[in-house]
Amino acid sequence: MKRLWKKTVWLLTLSLMAGTAIPACAQDTESLVRNLVSGKGGNYLDDQLYISLAYNILVSTPQGMKTYSFPNTLSLGYIRDIPLNARRNIGLGAGIGLSYHQYYSNLAMTRSASGVPQIAMMESDEYKSSRFALQTLDIPIQVRFRGSTAERYDFWRVYAGVTVSWVIKDYATLNNGTFKVRYYNLPYLQNWLFTANLQVGYGKFTLRADYTLNPLFRSSRTGDIPGLGDTRSISLGLLVYIL
Repeated sequence: MKRLWKKTVWLLTLSLMAGTAIPACAQDTESLVRNLVSGKGGNYLDDQLYISLAYNILVSTPQGMKTYSFPNTLSLGYIRDIPLNARRNIGLGAGIGLSYHQYYSNLAMTRSASGVPQIAMMESDEYKSSRFALQTLDIPIQVRFRGSTAERYDFWRVYAGVTVSWVIKDYATLNNGTFKVRYYNLPYLQNWLFTANLQVGYGKFTLRADYTLNPLFRSSRTGDIPGLGDTRSISLGLLVYIL
């Protein structure tokens, strides 16, 4: 009888404890959800993998320089989000990426038979195709404003910043209809590029605009073509955030 009484008291005690804990747990859960919805809780980050395709436009070009076809930049990278406020809709971004830039023009960057670099403008009947390309390692740095909350995945964003790019490889290709040649590591292009950029978008899709703050070409090596050392690039395109 005593054993039965002890078991009954033990079961009643457990029931009371459970009855007290469950409402408290439910209240905590409800409070957490309310904070997440209001954007006041949840340590979410807007870390992103991105891929981008942009159309390149050469500006401040010298007289006689012509561009054609579809000059483009293809980029892929990762940006780490660094929130600056409690709601986490204002922050910084820093990351790393790779880009491939190519430009089509009547500019010939070649080497002589003895290996001396040469640069010149060509007439339309002197070439079938001519382009130069750069592969860069990019370090993007952004100031970020967005309409995000912890559980809202489709939101507007305005990101602005600067990208520092190290040119890890460059080459020029010339096809005159008879033969096609490619020259690497020519001394005319910059080793570093600094690009201002602006991104405006909603959800996964973002429009981007980029402008190179320094010229593409070294003015000290392009004196044979006056004004080439002032040439810069504007890129307009679409960026998709994968995460």
